Amino acid sequence: MEARCRFYRRVLDRNPDNLSIWMKYGHSRKEMGNFGEAESAYRAAAARNTSSPEPRLHLGHILKMQGRQQEAEAAYLQVIGLHASNPEALSGLESLGWSERQLTALAKLLNQRVGLQGSDDQSHAARAKAQSSSRVTLESRSCNTSMDRLGERRKARAWRKRSRSIGASEVTYYRGRQEFGGLKSDQVKRLKTRAE
Repeated sequence: MEARCRFYRRVLDRNPDNLSIWMKYGHSRKEMGNFGEAESAYRAAAARNTSSPEPRLHLGHILKMQGRQQEAEAAYLQVIGLHASNPEALSGLESLGWSERQLTALAKLLNQRVGLQGSDDQSHAARAKAQSSSRVTLESRSCNTSMDRLGERRKARAWRKRSRSIGASEVTYYRGRQEFGGLKSDQVKRLKTRAE
């Protein structure tokens, strides 16, 4: 593992703008338990790509693991600002103590923001008309999206509960989810036997 970290560091010394390597370096440091260096790597990745939610999501996870709840919350909210339907960020907020009511209110605010965005040349009256005509559509979409996210958060919670029951760490959970997220257990076994 240490050799891998040194390799990533050498690559970053030559090409410091490589987002993928910053993320891999952060993951490997996190797996080794070096949360400070992992945090630095995720922050570097986030600075290099302001439109990607992934570095901020992992930054939120590492901050939460360090007990820095407010900073983790801010990172998760940045992810949601970039990608409103990110179930892992919503799950992260939920694990920080956000209630279903707060998460639903956040989803409604985000849906309203999306519904109110228009071109600069559009008049206020035209935006208001578009908003009132699409209110029913937005409300039904908001409800459906909130229910989808709720289902995804419940699945994530079940995954975490299962991984804890076998003694796996949160890092192992996220790595496994990243690698095998949508696969069933027999498919994972087949994939692992092929890899060996």
